[in-house]
Amino acid sequence: MLNGNLREVRCNLCGSDKYKILGKKNSYQIVSCACGLVYVNPQPSEELIKNSYNEQYFKDDYNLGKGSSNYLENEDVSKWLLLDLLEKIAPKKGKLLDIGCAVGYLLKAAEERGWQIDGVEISEFARRLAEQRLNKKIFTSLKDPEIKVDSYEAVTASEVIEHVSDPASFLKSIYPCLKENGILIVTTPNLKNAEIYQTILDWECIIPPTHLYHFNKQTITKMLEQNGFKVISITYGPMNIFKGKINEQVSNWKRIYYKVKPLIEPVKKILLDAPISWYGKRAGIGETLIVVAKKLENY
Repeated sequence: MLNGNLREVRCNLCGSDKYKILGKKNSYQIVSCACGLVYVNPQPSEELIKNSYNEQYFKDDYNLGKGSSNYLENEDVSKWLLLDLLEKIAPKKGKLLDIGCAVGYLLKAAEERGWQIDGVEISEFARRLAEQRLNKKIFTSLKDPEIKVDSYEAVTASEVIEHVSDPASFLKSIYPCLKENGILIVTTPNLKNAEIYQTILDWECIIPPTHLYHFNKQTITKMLEQNGFKVISITYGPMNIFKGKINEQVSNWKRIYYKVKPLIEPVKKILLDAPISWYGKRAGIGETLIVVAKKLENY
């Protein structure tokens, strides 16, 4: 323990207290362990972490202001992709728990598709909006007594595990919620993307104190396997990093671009977006790791 706001932590994956310092960002030290896990160390207190997810975070800071400048206006298409993926694997549509449900977009879509829904959200601001959207109670934590053991066919945690101070304990707390052969879908930024930058600190997903841990395919697999899950598949999200860099250049010619956008957008999708996504998936550098795992019995 350093002081009331910062505390030293061991590697959450292998338990080592040895690490390599990669540098500082937003006044927080970023380190890497020999096992491959990259994380913030020392880490902020739980209270500071929780207080980070206020109204301002959801309005301005979510996703670094890229893509959509306001999360509340962003009916993210990823909710449909996750549900499509889930429904190919889940034994049946039953009860779904979305952890880190924010303002409830995924839960609303799931409800419309026939799932019985519950959500967990630590942000009071987002939770209130989700409850209004869904007309039901949203839990503040997995410790809520209404979350029963062996009660869910599926749990989703989209862009959550990088935010929690103890990913191993987080996964352990999910395990009892799932029924036998229950499905867990976890998404998180793909650390391999950092390789395209001059330094890892330039990667846009290094944003302490909200992002505390950074995973690649190997470390997220090991983290899940150590905590009661068998990984079924790992796929990669879109290559928005490359596309974003190209779009930044395009934005320099905004007046011209917006005049011709209706004409060139279909061509751009075929000649630019599709090849970039194809290459990224094969090189393992899609923007997001999308991990499907199954609950192991007798864990």
